[in-house]
Amino acid sequence: MKRDLKFFIRIEKLRKAKKAEKISESELINILKEIFENYKIIKSQKFLINEIKKRTNKSLPNIKKIRRIIAKLGIKIIYISRKGNIQENCPICDSPLFEKIYFNLKNEKVIEYYCKVCGYKSNDKRDVPIKFKFLKI
Repeated sequence: MKRDLKFFIRIEKLRKAKKAEKISESELINILKEIFENYKIIKSQKFLINEIKKRTNKSLPNIKKIRRIIAKLGIKIIYISRKGNIQENCPICDSPLFEKIYFNLKNEKVIEYYCKVCGYKSNDKRDVPIKFKFLKI
């Protein structure tokens, strides 16, 4: 019993020690602008995260929020996708997906899903991006 109590006290101390100050959105925007001035093409998310961590000691938001901010800055996001589970929200920036229904030249009904924030488009709600590249245009 005493061991369990000591264990939980130690875990609580570790949790409190790990709580770092979160980076504000304006700071993150400034850091991203600085990164994209130095690099026109970033070939992976890991490289991007490492570059952000080099410039700040504060804790970062999740990668979807970072991608959403990048999309709002006008940076082009290129992705490679595969089939996955049905998505209700955009897999890139987590914004809601909108439907666009039209008929093609063969008079077949086509449903396209798109995001107004980052420009994601798909004919299938099951497309899940797995690799990302970021291009400053």
